[in-house]
Amino acid sequence: MAGCCDPVASDGAEGLVFGEAQRTREGRVIGIGRPPYLPGKTGRVTEADRRQRLLLHEIERVPGAQQVWGVGYIGSGGADEKNFHHGVVVTYGSS
Repeated sequence: MAGCCDPVASDGAEGLVFGEAQRTREGRVIGIGRPPYLPGKTGRVTEADRRQRLLLHEIERVPGAQQVWGVGYIGSGGADEKNFHHGVVVTYGSS
């Protein structure tokens, strides 16, 4: 669920989209699926890579559409040699 500092945007259908979910006009909360795991430094998805998270810095609705774009990164976290971050642009379309 969205916290105090998560980016939030209109979904273009009188609802809201935030990092991990959409809240519809009726107040229903729908989880947004996790993107596929990205390979880490080995070039393939390892067990260590499965701890990665999507963190969005900004999200904005596309004017005149029921689509939201976000920018941020997917990273594995931690401070060891398996740590990595990939910049991402994500899209989400409400129905």
